[in-house]
Amino acid sequence: MMCPYMLSTDKIELQFATNHVGHFLLTHLLLDTMKSTARESNQEGRIIIVSSEGHRLSYKEGIRFDKINNEAEYNNVRAYGQAKLANILHANELARLLKGAATTCYVALHPKVKGVTGEYFSDSNVYKPNSQAKDEELAKKLWDFSLDLINPFC
Repeated sequence: MMCPYMLSTDKIELQFATNHVGHFLLTHLLLDTMKSTARESNQEGRIIIVSSEGHRLSYKEGIRFDKINNEAEYNNVRAYGQAKLANILHANELARLLKGAATTCYVALHPKVKGVTGEYFSDSNVYKPNSQAKDEELAKKLWDFSLDLINPFC
């Protein structure tokens, strides 16, 4: 969290790699199995993507797609915010793509919110994230960018 500039072994800025890309890859690899299990068992699955209020600290443009690995302009607080914003955008785009599917994209586990999808929770309540977190175009762009990053592992 808010660490000095470093790259992962895959040459991706470490906070973005750790807080977003790894989770995106795991979700991507498990998604087909989750869908088929939900169909066969007639029980919904849950994908829980955790973010934080730190998403509000992101760079002004939200996600710096062309500068993810730019050490010269790196700011550890903004980079952390960028990764946490990516978590929310990932959850929103996943919810949009899975709309109508048996799998529920979810950010909390409590039964009172069964069936709720694509919402941001804080202190056990639906909470309004910053405007970038609800930007559908930014979410789609992040999705495609992330798919390109994980392509070598799929």
